[in-house]
Amino acid sequence: MKLLLILLGLAAAGILGYMMEPTLRFKASGIAATYLTTAPSLPGVTAVPALDPASLTAEQLPTKVTLKAEVKVTDPASDVTLLIPAGNHVILERIEGSNAVVSPGTGTYSGVLPIAMTDLMEQLAATTPATPPPSLTPEPQPTQPVTDTAAVPDTAAVPAAVPEPAMT
Repeated sequence: MKLLLILLGLAAAGILGYMMEPTLRFKASGIAATYLTTAPSLPGVTAVPALDPASLTAEQLPTKVTLKAEVKVTDPASDVTLLIPAGNHVILERIEGSNAVVSPGTGTYSGVLPIAMTDLMEQLAATTPATPPPSLTPEPQPTQPVTDTAAVPDTAAVPAAVPEPAMT
């Protein structure tokens, strides 16, 4: 009987501690519990801007993508449907809005699936060059002395003397 009461007391203390931890942490340390939900900002690291694959040209898009979900591809000439499972590499034909049109590479088969169901965004993020952090050192200034242009005569502006024809 004593063992059961001890186990119930430990369970009650664990549940109370779990429920009261955020307020107790703030009272004890002054750190709010929102530190778990906000990402820390690191100096020199900028967030990658969101890319719109529909605005990219065909040369900027990768030729192959990996499927994260299965897709049905059909042949419009024969109405044959194939099911390509997730994890396979397929050819990216084009982007239509937020959908990717893919093909297994054989025949005229094509299928449509959301871009989120492919690794297209990961490939684009990996190939997009990151912007370098701004340098903290100033750029060097030119060390050439400044000359007074009014004191130097401009020989190119003076027309050359044209010899007059001799009298006959």
